[in-house]
Amino acid sequence: MESSPFDAAAAARRIRHLEAELERQRAELSRLSAVTAHLHRTEGELRAQRQLLRTVLDESPDFIILKDHDGNFLLCNQPVADFYGTTPEAMVGKHDGDFSATPEQAEFFRQNVRAIMARGETEIVYEESTDGETGETRSFKSIKKPFLGEDGRPRILVIAHDVTDLRRAERRARERERQLKYVLQATGEGVWDWDLTNNALLHNERWYDLLGYEPADMTGTMNDFSRVLVDEERDTIMDAVSRCLRGEGPYHHEHQMRCKDGRVIWVLDRGDVVERSESGAPLRMVGSFADITGRKAVEQALIDAKMQAEAASRAKSEFLANMSHEIRTPMNGVIGMTSLLLDSALSSEQREHAETIGDSARTLLTVINDILDFSKIEAGKLELEPRAFSVASVVQKALDLLSVPAGQKGLALTQRLDADLPRQSLGDADRLSQVLLNLLNNAIKFTAAGRVTVAVRVVGQVPHQHRLRFEVADTGIGISDEGLAQLFQPFTQVDGGSNRRYGGTGLGLSICRRLVTLMQGEIGVHSRPGEGSTFWFELPFAVPDEAAVTTAAPVIVAATARGHVLLVEDNPVNQRLAIAILRKAALEVTVAGNGLEAIDELRRQTFDVVLMDCQMPVMDGYEASARIRQGEAGTAAQEGTIIALTANAMPEEVARCAAAGMNGYIPKPFTLHSLIDALQPWLPHGTAA
Repeated sequence: MESSPFDAAAAARRIRHLEAELERQRAELSRLSAVTAHLHRTEGELRAQRQLLRTVLDESPDFIILKDHDGNFLLCNQPVADFYGTTPEAMVGKHDGDFSATPEQAEFFRQNVRAIMARGETEIVYEESTDGETGETRSFKSIKKPFLGEDGRPRILVIAHDVTDLRRAERRARERERQLKYVLQATGEGVWDWDLTNNALLHNERWYDLLGYEPADMTGTMNDFSRVLVDEERDTIMDAVSRCLRGEGPYHHEHQMRCKDGRVIWVLDRGDVVERSESGAPLRMVGSFADITGRKAVEQALIDAKMQAEAASRAKSEFLANMSHEIRTPMNGVIGMTSLLLDSALSSEQREHAETIGDSARTLLTVINDILDFSKIEAGKLELEPRAFSVASVVQKALDLLSVPAGQKGLALTQRLDADLPRQSLGDADRLSQVLLNLLNNAIKFTAAGRVTVAVRVVGQVPHQHRLRFEVADTGIGISDEGLAQLFQPFTQVDGGSNRRYGGTGLGLSICRRLVTLMQGEIGVHSRPGEGSTFWFELPFAVPDEAAVTTAAPVIVAATARGHVLLVEDNPVNQRLAIAILRKAALEVTVAGNGLEAIDELRRQTFDVVLMDCQMPVMDGYEASARIRQGEAGTAAQEGTIIALTANAMPEEVARCAAAGMNGYIPKPFTLHSLIDALQPWLPHGTAA
């Protein structure tokens, strides 16, 4: 077999061809490797972008959903899955009914999706869904956008924003607004809102109803407020508003407003600045006002009633003062003349008669004093005068005063004082004495035989104060349970009726109770019929400072010296009585019938003391004293001593006398000893016998 000749040239061409093809394949392989690398990079980027998109979707607080035409989920983010209690992957291919939605809700959502796709328009709707985990109904504001997918099939993108809290806040706001409206309707208040940036003033319907205006009647500016104010109050009210605008506190004012029909009503107007600029300038002020015309009418009625009551009280005081004057003036003559008569030479029968007159007059004076004291206490005009005193001394003086009436009935009048009784106490000794005398008088009055005993003991002690218990025990008729219930009541007596055996006003125990109460104490009684009675009261007393404890120095009186007294008195009986007493005391007396005559006498001569009656014709003692102090009667008289002589025993009388410039006060009726004792401090040393 013959071998073919070797074609070297062809082989070379074949080799070159193969090499070229190999190079081409290498180049293609390199290109494919680059494409593959690019694809790998692109795939990684896509995964990263998908992951980023998923993160964005899942981190969004809104619900993001992609659904197909049948309402099946194609995509959803994590908040949606959390709401339904599942995962985003588990929701793909399913619809709302596969989770917590009811069949009715699921069908509604499906039909809603189809309707929106059919219209092809983006819609914004509000929906409610039930939380799969908590069962709580939540509200959403949903944006639903239909579009066609790459495959040409319709899709819908739903972005739902949870507005549950917002809707709740809106409902609460509406509820508060409704409640506020009910409150304002119930209170009947008008509401106003003033925008200071444009001077606009708005009102609610009640504002117009109260004043009778229509919105068309008003300008809607602050001028509306000014026009309904009463002229004389406008400046004051606007000034109050200005103070509020300046930040000096809320606006709060009671004033009048004029209605459309001309009526004037009273309103309680209130407001405050609720908005200010950064610099503090007021921007908005709101407030309300209520019709208080009825309340103002009641207040005015109360004021009128108070004025009437005060007028009645003044009339009562004036009546009591006049009664005091009219009764005490003749009583002054009776008691004073009786004391002068008893100080003269009398037969035994005459002395007995004179003493009877004196006893009767003093009894009548006691009745008058009870009535006046009760009236003072009722009017709140009785004031305590505390001073240092000895309780033992007060008890002894009370027993001394009543020893005669007790002795006349054959009663033993005794005392039992605690050995630890303080030497000095600080209190009103006169009012304590008044209570003791009242209780002792009653005990003597209702005791036919036996004894009346006063006991005092210490029942409590704290620093700077001690409490004492006083008891007045008798062996008298006693008191029934029914009678005990009536005690301490004014104008009430256990022994009442027309056939009663014992006299009195029925005020004594009532006065005692009120005096004890006034002195911060308490009072009571223990009694049984036929076994006597024990009246008790307890009082607190302060411990006086040593400086307040004084010992009275004896007064040395000379019977030979003289003094000159100007007696200013219009009543002839009282003139004769005072002249007789003063002359008996070796004093020189000049008489003036009224204040004008007194000023004339003072211009002519000098007197040591002026005894000035208060109620007189032509010129009373108050005016005369005031003029004397002003210098109308000369310098000597201006600086001299003026002592009031008055039958008015009311407490305001003392203040009135002092205001007129008088130095002292002597109440009527007076006796020889009471008048001289009262004059003693004012006369030149040793001039009164």
